[in-house]
Amino acid sequence: MNQPPLSPRQDNKYNHVNYDDTLDTFQSVDNERSSLLHNLERKTLAITPPLDEIKTPSSFSNAIAHDYEPMQYHYLLNLFTAPDMRSYLARAHFTEDVYMLPIHLQRLMSEAKEEIICGKIKKEEIKKHNVNPIIPQEEQKKEPNYNATQRLERLREYVWARSGHDISNIMRIIYELIEDEDELVNILNYECPSIE
Repeated sequence: MNQPPLSPRQDNKYNHVNYDDTLDTFQSVDNERSSLLHNLERKTLAITPPLDEIKTPSSFSNAIAHDYEPMQYHYLLNLFTAPDMRSYLARAHFTEDVYMLPIHLQRLMSEAKEEIICGKIKKEEIKKHNVNPIIPQEEQKKEPNYNATQRLERLREYVWARSGHDISNIMRIIYELIEDEDELVNILNYECPSIE
């Protein structure tokens, strides 16, 4: 493949100015269409393959191919990094990435969301009417049971502890937990002993 010379055209010929050879610069060219390149340019061309011959390693091309995939588990990441997890659960709707989580984690999140919303509704009803005739007096004074919410908060604390309280590590820990369902099940099913 002939490459065009780097000097401007003069009289339909490629002429270079004659420089001193000790400077390793251009040499003059006769009436041919090709020219000798600068010493550095020749060396560069000798070690650099043409662009059409460059092959990328498969790992690099795979990384590029997967680069367009969106990050998974946005909702879970937002839930675990929210300052008030209960408020986030009550207000934020589940996104599609929640349904990619393991089923027991989906169920736990749904139960926690339901507990929080039902607890808020119950508190609003009691405040509104001061006494709810449907709910007995003993039930009204009792705090709602937030079992699922407590388990989800325990999972959040575990993820934060494993990440070293570094937000940049949280996503990696979430991926590891989701990949290792046995560990996740153990964390979710572990009940804290109550102190009485």
